[in-house]
Amino acid sequence: MLELKHNGTLIQTIREGGWFTLPNGDHVSPAMAGWSNDEGYALSEAPEPAPVLPMLAAIKASAQAEMLAWVDNFTAIFTADTPIDERLSWDAKEAAARAWLAGTATAEQEALLRAEAEITGESTDNLALLILANADLFRAVIGRVSGLRRTTSDAINAAETPEAVQAVLDAAKAQALAMAAALGLSL
Repeated sequence: MLELKHNGTLIQTIREGGWFTLPNGDHVSPAMAGWSNDEGYALSEAPEPAPVLPMLAAIKASAQAEMLAWVDNFTAIFTADTPIDERLSWDAKEAAARAWLAGTATAEQEALLRAEAEITGESTDNLALLILANADLFRAVIGRVSGLRRTTSDAINAAETPEAVQAVLDAAKAQALAMAAALGLSL
């Protein structure tokens, strides 16, 4: 790009090699750096535009999306191989298992547990214990993940520079890895 100036004042930018019209109506071609006339008009190379840095809001939005993606990947350790309908039954299965082991299960709760135990060949007691162990671990993980997600989201929103946003993500990932290791999980 070229800059058309009049006595040093920028008038407009012009593409090199084409026609252009001066404010006085004169047509000039070709537009080339170094052109000038006696009336004080001149063409010179336009400076390179400053690099456009991504806006902080866009960086924060991208960081939030990245954080949610790795949270989803982490929780997928527990959910990826389970159909959504079965996951929706987890609360009912946990309640049934607790009631079964306490000797207070309703007929519907007993039927829920026995239907699975009959197919898997395990005792209803063992199934109930397995369900509760999984529920307790999942609850511990989800509680920590939810807390980490919320504090990370708040820290991303509070960050004032792109570097600070990245530092928040890096620290949160390190914290997630440490939490997983403390729970005996590997990512």
